[in-house]
Amino acid sequence: MKPGLKLFLLPMLLCVAGCSAAAEPHSASQEERLASITIAQDADEPEQKILAELYSQALNRHGKRNEVVDIAAGEGWEAINERRVGMVIACTGDVVGRAQPELAEGLEKKFAEADAQPNSEDNQRATYEYAVHSLAGFLQVPDPSPAQGCSESEFKDLPQNIIPIYDAAALDRETRYAINKLGRYLDEQTLKDLAEKAESSSLEDAVREWLDAKLI
Repeated sequence: MKPGLKLFLLPMLLCVAGCSAAAEPHSASQEERLASITIAQDADEPEQKILAELYSQALNRHGKRNEVVDIAAGEGWEAINERRVGMVIACTGDVVGRAQPELAEGLEKKFAEADAQPNSEDNQRATYEYAVHSLAGFLQVPDPSPAQGCSESEFKDLPQNIIPIYDAAALDRETRYAINKLGRYLDEQTLKDLAEKAESSSLEDAVREWLDAKLI
């Protein structure tokens, strides 16, 4: 082999070895992110703690490792979009308001002019669809739950059906089915009952009993 050719090939061989080694940590990090999911909660909100425990236990039952972490009030939208967490518990109207404030204000006026109940089925469906279309491409939500939440949202005249927003790559078909089923059974009375039972025993036990009863 000519001396010049040896000098040309040596950096290429070194790059192949070095570049491959540099790529491994990124791949491992991605695998780790998909193997487990971080669920964010506003620990100052009792409703958020109940919801986070519900989704955490439901995911555990279906083989998805997870960790519940505390975030500051109102930080969930930024955290999920920046992929700092893998799931946040949100509400349809609040999602629309955070993603598209002008659209949310327009919907509030439209619903008011129609002289309909803010939480009519049509309004709930429309708000949910706008919420879905407001999400980044890597995010998904299940069907909305009947329960209304986010009482502190500034968009009080929009339906606020509770929905978990999650990184689509982190959940498989089985876990998606589980959280969808959970949402269908979740109503405001359930949240009140769980809060009361948690006072006499523990939140973990109250949630476990409810999930058992619903076969989730």
